[in-house]
Amino acid sequence: MKKLFLLFIIVSLFHQRSFSQQTKLDSLQAELRSHVQDDSAKVNLLLRISGQYRILQSDSSIYFLREALALSKKIYFIKGEAKAYTYLGNGFPFNFDSAYYYFRLAASAAKQAGDSLSLGKAYYDLTYTLLAGTNASGRENEKTVNQDAALYIDSAATI
Repeated sequence: MKKLFLLFIIVSLFHQRSFSQQTKLDSLQAELRSHVQDDSAKVNLLLRISGQYRILQSDSSIYFLREALALSKKIYFIKGEAKAYTYLGNGFPFNFDSAYYYFRLAASAAKQAGDSLSLGKAYYDLTYTLLAGTNASGRENEKTVNQDAALYIDSAATI
């Protein structure tokens, strides 16, 4: 009986979270439909929508990230590009090559924008991805990877 009650509580909490997430998504998408101007606020809105989709519908999350990235490039919003690239890198947690690719683009955009916080995060993500990817794959070039990781750590420390 206790197990059944516990299961009921868990299902209820999950349902409530899903309902509140859907309500937030509906609100954000309504805001997006009414936001006609292509500007940084729209990019940030697309990034927020992507974040809402991140766990339950990763393909939708990636769609909105790509929309944010395209708009950022169109309006020359480099900080938006850096965020979109970072979030895209985070969208590939076990595909280390793809994550590394997007984190490198994020670091480049953050550096170009003069955004030291995003640049430091990108360096951290690059370091983590390098080390986690090496440990997961058992690559033979571990010495080179560790040197690259140390370089990113040093770069982050000098920001």
